[in-house]
Amino acid sequence: MSLFTASGNPQGDILQFVTMKSLSSANTQVQTPQTSTVTFERESGHLILSQWPFSQTTRQKPPARNQVILADGVIQIEFAYYNGSQWQNQWNSQKRHALPQAVRCDLTLQDSQDKRYVSHIITPVLCSTSSAYTTTKETSPW
Repeated sequence: MSLFTASGNPQGDILQFVTMKSLSSANTQVQTPQTSTVTFERESGHLILSQWPFSQTTRQKPPARNQVILADGVIQIEFAYYNGSQWQNQWNSQKRHALPQAVRCDLTLQDSQDKRYVSHIITPVLCSTSSAYTTTKETSPW
């Protein structure tokens, strides 16, 4: 069972994980594990979250009703995964037998006046073996 996978793919599914939380409402606990996928659609500039019940035997695309647009106007996104000593461009918990200690997300957004903004977010993975990092968020104009 793969709990957390991520790739440096600049478009398409870029992050997949399993959670017991309903991501449509941060305070809602679910009864069965949920597969969550973050997808970047470069053409539309949408960053999309999809969630559906986890089943190791089912690898189907989630129905549209389970999709939420997280961000609009995204022109670039990059993730990095901290293994305890250095940042990695990809992560697969099944192969590594561990979760990353922290995840960094670098988003470049463009508004309707073509002004660009870069947002950097670093957050710990709370169920990893170490929580040396605290959540950080900073946004700066390009």
